[in-house]
Amino acid sequence: MAQNNVSERKRKLRKQNKNLPNPNENVPKKVSRDAIKKERAKEREEAAAAAAPEPKKRKLAINAMLLKCLLLMAVGVNLLGIVLFEPDMQMHQVLRGIGMMGVPIAVFLTVEGYYNTRSRSRYCLRILIWGILAEIPMFFLGYYENVRNAYMRLDYFQGLGETGQAEYLLKWREFPMINYLGTVLFALLIIWVLDMAFSRFHSPETTMMWKGFYGALMVFILTVGIVIAVFLQTLKVIESPILTVMFVFCYIIFRGKGELLSMVSGIIGITFGMFFGPENGRLFYAAGTAIPSVLFRLYRGRLGYDKVKRPQIKHAFYMIYVAMLASILFIGMAVFVKNHPKTDEEGETVTTEQPKDTAGVTASAE
Repeated sequence: MAQNNVSERKRKLRKQNKNLPNPNENVPKKVSRDAIKKERAKEREEAAAAAAPEPKKRKLAINAMLLKCLLLMAVGVNLLGIVLFEPDMQMHQVLRGIGMMGVPIAVFLTVEGYYNTRSRSRYCLRILIWGILAEIPMFFLGYYENVRNAYMRLDYFQGLGETGQAEYLLKWREFPMINYLGTVLFALLIIWVLDMAFSRFHSPETTMMWKGFYGALMVFILTVGIVIAVFLQTLKVIESPILTVMFVFCYIIFRGKGELLSMVSGIIGITFGMFFGPENGRLFYAAGTAIPSVLFRLYRGRLGYDKVKRPQIKHAFYMIYVAMLASILFIGMAVFVKNHPKTDEEGETVTTEQPKDTAGVTASAE
């Protein structure tokens, strides 16, 4: 009986314990630090995703490689306009206007190359070496144009003295003495001098007095650069030196300010074309010089190729430029020989045809 009572009490206690709440249920479980970090990181990601704006569509962008291709195209069209058409022809002015696109593009790429190159000395040396090689066909192009200009007004040219003939050839010559890479080297010289003053002007350690000094120095550099450019333009040493100086200042001062750089560049191009372009081609010169400013607004600072994996591409552009000069030289010579037959000392045309036997013809007629 005693055992039955004990078992009965145990059953009653079990029933009571089942109805009682478990004290361990409300005790929070221990959470590791890694789990807490993961939970917080997840919350931050969700909050950032909720606050982030919708992804925008990719905008049209232009890289340096495309600008270099446009530069080669503009230079080639410019030279073909000089070789194939006379200065008073409308097509000559149209092609020259397209060729003016090369000046702002060349200066813009030079400024970007100056600030992005690993070694500025090697950058200048590379341009100098290729410029010397490109001068070989450029010398013959200049000589060809002098001969062509002498034949354009042969009677007038022969009546001039040596000084008059030199002035005549200088007046009508459109090929500069030094090729486009000479313009790039001239731009690099202006960039180096201007950058030295411009960087000091924007330095936070520079006092207001020294800022005024460096500001006056930049104005002085601009004045001296324009004076030198006028001298080079008068002697036709390089291509568009005045425009080069103005674009260098524009692209350095407004570098990184896309819309402002594009606007000022367009104003410079239109002003130069309308006031300093030829009388029958001012509109073409203004349009050609101003159009690249739109492209600069789309430039995103990208090279367009991997210069580590493909370093030969940067030399390919110089090789194509030299080959293009040589090709245009042969085209000009072929066109000139075709349109200008040989003449003797008296100016009469020399023919290679055999003279007809007029005596035999007369005898047969009798």
